Amino acid sequence: MLTSTSSVTPPDPSPNTPFLMTNILIVGAGGIGERHLRCFQKIGVGRVGIVESHPERRALIASRYQCPSYATWNEAQADGSWTAAVVATPAQTHIPIAIDLLQAGLDLLIEKPLSVSPDRLEELKAFDVKRAIRVAYVYRHMAPVAELKHLLDNGDFGQPLSAQVACGEDFSKARPDYASLYYARHETGGGAIQDVLTHFVNAMDWLVGPAQAIHCLAANRKLKDVSVEDTVSCSIRHAGGCIANYYLSQGQAPEESSFTIHCENGSLRADLTTARVLTFSAGSPEWIPIQFGPFERDDFYIRQAHAFLAAIKGESDPSCTLAEAIHSLQGNIAALASAQTNQLMEIKS
Repeated sequence: MLTSTSSVTPPDPSPNTPFLMTNILIVGAGGIGERHLRCFQKIGVGRVGIVESHPERRALIASRYQCPSYATWNEAQADGSWTAAVVATPAQTHIPIAIDLLQAGLDLLIEKPLSVSPDRLEELKAFDVKRAIRVAYVYRHMAPVAELKHLLDNGDFGQPLSAQVACGEDFSKARPDYASLYYARHETGGGAIQDVLTHFVNAMDWLVGPAQAIHCLAANRKLKDVSVEDTVSCSIRHAGGCIANYYLSQGQAPEESSFTIHCENGSLRADLTTARVLTFSAGSPEWIPIQFGPFERDDFYIRQAHAFLAAIKGESDPSCTLAEAIHSLQGNIAALASAQTNQLMEIKS
């Protein structure tokens, strides 16, 4: 039985002061690039423009948002006014594009996953002390997940012992064009492991400590016209000894996502589907819920945009750092290898 629910609307993580000297270039104007564009416009930066190689898409987005548009980075660079960028192209292009932008002096928000291989990571890392580099693992900016972080850091619940993460939806309805997208191939960042599971593992890395080893089972159970996995079950040992079990189905009817973390002095749960956090203290007779939201999906990206601007200013922010994103990339590589070999794989630090 649940007690009566209180409602919490968390404050914006950054002040609402417009960042009029920050001009954001969105490189890649597909679905996620358009969302970044819309959200940065909403929070009041100086200018927001796009680089998009497909002429029809470029014209559509430029008209819809009344923003500058370019076919190539070279065209945009000639403008000379861009101070930061979002890299929202297919995953295998993230690092080469990021290096070009960093060499031009821009701060970066790079879409997840950081890449699909460790190629050129050392080149990228060389810029980490010079520019603000963040990676768009947006779950850190979801209020229920942020509340879990606050409760765990508070220490009242003690050390995390074990965890369960469950998520699923009917992906064929959510993205009926999946077979023609990056999702269709591992080489472009596709499949359930690199596209969805990575969000949850990265969030758990933030909550309980970095993943250290993984055993992963994965298969294509429903999605037609692709061979990548749509169903994943895995166990991960995180730093500090917390054992987390993850289950992901992209073929189930209900849409649901939740984190449950069992600690020394009770349990915590974030239900992203209902935007709630539930706590169960040791000796308590029931879960105590706190309602967050309701939210629109853009809300999380707006919070992420504010956090990126804070990072540019040198302020503390919860966003995924380059080092953390590299660890998540190594986790993806280990998960895919485990699924192929049915072996426990250590995750490179």
